[in-house]
Amino acid sequence: MKDSHLVAHHIRLLNGRIFQKLLSQDPEALYRSKQGKILAVLWNSETGCATATDIALATGLTNNTLTTMIKKLEEQNLVTISPCGIDKRKKYVVLTELGSSQKEVGYRVSQKLDAIFYKGFTEEEIRQFESYQERILENLKEKDITDFESWSMSGFYYYQIGEKKKAQEYFDKIKEKYKDRPAVYKLIEIALTDIDLLSKSKKFSDTVEDLAINEKDLEEIEKNFKKQVLMISSVVCALGLVGCSNKAVPQSSETTVVAENKENNESSKALEKAIDAVAFSYVKSQLAETNPKATPGAQIVVLKDGKIVFKKSYGTIQAFDFSKNPAEKIENPSAVTDDTLFDLASVTKISATTQVFMHLVYEGKVKLDDKVTKYLPEFGKNGKEDVTIGQLLSHTSGLPQWKAIYLYSNNRQDTLKYIENQKLEFKPGEYKYSDLGYMTLAFIAEKITGEAFDKYVAKTIYEPLEMKNTMFNPTKNGVDKSKIAVTSYGNPFEKMMIDEVNFPKFGYDMTADKEAFEKFNGWRNYELQGEVNDGNAFMANEGYAGHAGLFSTATDLSTLYQVLVDKGKRGDTVLYDEKTVELFLQDVFKTKSGSIQSYGYLKNAGWMQSLAEDAIGHNGFTGTYVTISPKNKIVVIVLTNKMNNGQQKSGNYSNTHDFASAVNYAVHNEFLSEK
Repeated sequence: MKDSHLVAHHIRLLNGRIFQKLLSQDPEALYRSKQGKILAVLWNSETGCATATDIALATGLTNNTLTTMIKKLEEQNLVTISPCGIDKRKKYVVLTELGSSQKEVGYRVSQKLDAIFYKGFTEEEIRQFESYQERILENLKEKDITDFESWSMSGFYYYQIGEKKKAQEYFDKIKEKYKDRPAVYKLIEIALTDIDLLSKSKKFSDTVEDLAINEKDLEEIEKNFKKQVLMISSVVCALGLVGCSNKAVPQSSETTVVAENKENNESSKALEKAIDAVAFSYVKSQLAETNPKATPGAQIVVLKDGKIVFKKSYGTIQAFDFSKNPAEKIENPSAVTDDTLFDLASVTKISATTQVFMHLVYEGKVKLDDKVTKYLPEFGKNGKEDVTIGQLLSHTSGLPQWKAIYLYSNNRQDTLKYIENQKLEFKPGEYKYSDLGYMTLAFIAEKITGEAFDKYVAKTIYEPLEMKNTMFNPTKNGVDKSKIAVTSYGNPFEKMMIDEVNFPKFGYDMTADKEAFEKFNGWRNYELQGEVNDGNAFMANEGYAGHAGLFSTATDLSTLYQVLVDKGKRGDTVLYDEKTVELFLQDVFKTKSGSIQSYGYLKNAGWMQSLAEDAIGHNGFTGTYVTISPKNKIVVIVLTNKMNNGQQKSGNYSNTHDFASAVNYAVHNEFLSEK
């Protein structure tokens, strides 16, 4: 046993040494491995900031060491010392933009280290090894649990007698001390959402103690009670804290696989197991505040060499009813199927607008260096006369990144006029992601083709490819709402962005638009199901626009991007050619984070890196991801309805980048890693 401790010690030393070596070899790395402990705390913070005390507790670094390291990070412009959050009196360590960009570097290096760490191991050996580590961790954690039961019981008592403020003081203590323990977090959620039910349980105290001491995984607890568990709150029932009604419950209270892969008889079982494990981890019917990386439902499709090797749908199209305050969990939610449509958000940019311009360039109807004024003469106002098509496609035009156009326009004609009257906010050639640029591209396409943008892209792109589930304004095109995943309840995020009360902590400086904001009465107060979530697309562009508004399925999108892999061809259908693909995929601008912008497509973005070095694609605000490796002929589509888990306290929605990244990593391991 003593020798085993020496081995563990040696592994830890070598692990740290190799990590530092790999880090030093990365040309974009600006920090050392020891500094990474501090940066990791900030990366994992919702606000990107933390007090020195918080960092010390999380890292175990002494005050002297911590002070020295923070000072060095500050000199490197990776962090600053400034106020953060509500309490302006406190000084915080705050990530800079440069510091935030280093997270992708750390992730990339960690993946390389994992490949070294597990070299020669089978997947079964890896699983066994990790399970042993978890058991050791559980044994060690037992010694650290102290105050959970007293705090929880006190909190529940005060909550039940109506002293919620006092109760929250105890819950906050638990949240702080056990913030890295999902099981404890879930128990807090139970306390806050189902306290009335909890008070009726005779087994409550025993279960709390058991969970606190052993920190059992909720899935294991669920299995023990599975035959008795029926649909109320999945977590409450799974813990056996209350009696439940006689309604059927999904096969997992966290995740339901509802559409087995019918085309996947020849697919790798290892790939299926790996992606299933990822999906069961991230697809959960749980409010985002307690699980900031969860999504109620998802579709995943993987293509390799033109064939579907994986296709499966998970979870539900709606988990919560946000018309109720607090939000209520849907008792019998509809399942996501392979035909469920998802709001693609900014994936529209490459799935509609970029596709149209690739086709128009191929046909010789437009060139990337054409000036916008060639097609929209009025666009040349206010210094925009030299902006080109290519600059719009690559987000280097200088146009504003975003404006609340719907405060001034409720139709496409007025929206075009609004954009034409805008001034450049950035120097042309400088990269600034711009929704207004892609709105403009849709108007240019209409000018060139003489057809409405939504009709033209459907006729020219989707119909020839038999993409029957891809369209703008699906409900207006006869699709029943029951076949469309729900996004948010109204536009709370968008309203927060433009309410000057929240600035500068959140959103935009809307001082000049204050009067228009106060007069605006177009906010939607219902579940958005079949209506594009993006306010400018819905309210200012009649539901179809160049930057957002498209709905589709993972299957349809996989067909579209297989055409890209095949250089523009599918059977007798030719959308563009290899020369066009090369033109659009050339590097235009490398961002500070290391990602590369081409004409439409992103390269080397965080979630893509786990698939392949040549990966391209795009993501959308609603939780949608397209990742393509042209070299390896791989297409990965991950669509989610994360917004239906609600907002976090910060106003943001769940971040599903890790979900997409993990799926890509599973695909990489199956097809691209050395066996």
